[in-house]
Amino acid sequence: MLFLSIKDSLSHRKTALTDATALTDTVLTRLLAQKEAIIETTYLINITAEVLYRFDRTASAVYKAKQSVN
Repeated sequence: MLFLSIKDSLSHRKTALTDATALTDTVLTRLLAQKEAIIETTYLINITAEVLYRFDRTASAVYKAKQSVN
């Protein structure tokens, strides 16, 4: 689900699939660095939005909008 939500947020880019793969890896690396057994949904959303924001602000805005609907 994480990969798909990132890929959907990047749909305006020609390189969405490649970018989503790399960004998903980045998010997972940051989550694993926390060494927590349980990851809160809001924390996951915030980390993903932050990673997307640093890469593509439009993608971050799309991601945040879709998360607020769910």
